[in-house]
Amino acid sequence: MVARPRYPDANLTLIGEGNLQAEIQNYVQRHDLSTAVCFLPPMTQKEKGQWMNSAVALWLRSAFDGMARIVVGVMRCGLPLISTAAGEGVCGVE
Repeated sequence: MVARPRYPDANLTLIGEGNLQAEIQNYVQRHDLSTAVCFLPPMTQKEKGQWMNSAVALWLRSAFDGMARIVVGVMRCGLPLISTAAGEGVCGVE
């Protein structure tokens, strides 16, 4: 189920690249979400910080990061974090 009809004003900005990028881009195209999802290239720490200061939440998808540095930055910004259950002390719902 795609939640876009439930949250028509929601937008998702994905920064950087990863091994699931092509799969995510295909999903966005198949579900006609191109107006709601923006793909941006990798950025400097300062640029990422500017994005975090304007965001509502940060989604960190990682199956192996023990304690990604961005988690500390997110916590310093007071930004809610959505993460997978991986690494040091990260709790998730299974």
